[in-house]
Amino acid sequence: MVYQPNYERIAQKIVKESLRVQPGEQVVIDVRADAVPYGEQIAVEIFKAGGVAALILHSDELKYHQIMDTPTEQLALPERPAIAATGAADFNINVGLFDAEPDRFRDLPDEKMRAYEMQRQHRRPALYGREGARWLGTDYPTRYMAQLVGMTWTRFFEMFWRAMDIDYGDLRERAEEVAERLASSTHIQITTPRGTDLSLQRGERAIHKDDGIIRTLGNLPAGEVYFAPVEESAEGRLVADQGYFQFERISGLEFQIEGGVLTPLKAAQGFDLFMHQWELATGDKDHLGEIGIGINPELHTATGYPLTDDKVEGIVHLTLGRNDLTGGTNRSSFRWPVLLTQATIKLDDRLLLDKGRLVRR
Repeated sequence: MVYQPNYERIAQKIVKESLRVQPGEQVVIDVRADAVPYGEQIAVEIFKAGGVAALILHSDELKYHQIMDTPTEQLALPERPAIAATGAADFNINVGLFDAEPDRFRDLPDEKMRAYEMQRQHRRPALYGREGARWLGTDYPTRYMAQLVGMTWTRFFEMFWRAMDIDYGDLRERAEEVAERLASSTHIQITTPRGTDLSLQRGERAIHKDDGIIRTLGNLPAGEVYFAPVEESAEGRLVADQGYFQFERISGLEFQIEGGVLTPLKAAQGFDLFMHQWELATGDKDHLGEIGIGINPELHTATGYPLTDDKVEGIVHLTLGRNDLTGGTNRSSFRWPVLLTQATIKLDDRLLLDKGRLVRR
């Protein structure tokens, strides 16, 4: 039987459980053109909750012409109408975090892309820098994305929507358990069959629970517990099973870590691609930024799709570089995620993960 998601139920969960929209609250939904029916369903549930919703449209076609047809010096200027709408809302929702056809933008002129990114930066204070403001990012899967990650459309479609339509009560219980165990630990040891042997300290860093409740910033599908470790505490060897850059796979990426400083050594695949981005980066790129543990029971395999890979049940994701937004001290233009599969994690000699299996209390 072909799986068919219940969009109304999923939209209700977003509005009632994730955002908890109250009467009179204002919501702006920035929706990609192909996802308009889904964005409209979310808006309907906001109206039912007594809120007010306004939709802003974006599309690959519009983005392409904005980048290519706008003079470069004008492209970098702020979009004041969009910034005003964003700043006026209690919640901002982005439906369509990724381009529907990402390859379309891969070879555009560097100066154009830099100017476009500068323009996007102008909107960030309105999105993230206001007291009490909340932002939710999610996506709407396309056949092109499925092709990029090497999955059949049927499998990719079902993976995404099952991960969205989970029992958030169960997810919150999982997140709370993992967070409590991390918070009560001092020393963390991570090993994998591929050769990772890494030790680090949590210190007094906050534990973040990506459990579907949007407290400030978050994305869906949900399902991860993460924190910024004490940067200089990391010691050992890191061999990443998987990593991706613009959907291109990088495997076996290996680092030596001494005194918290990472030295890239080699990779089985994609080392030149990684090093190119590494050499362009500035700031604290050579420090571990975050560690996260996936807990979504509907996600079973990392695919290269950024929105779900970190949430795969039992996977460990490490981020290199910037972590100042999650409680760390790294400030960098570099933020690079890598994945560890079949990892074993010991918290002060107590098992949290055993070869990729979450050890429940």
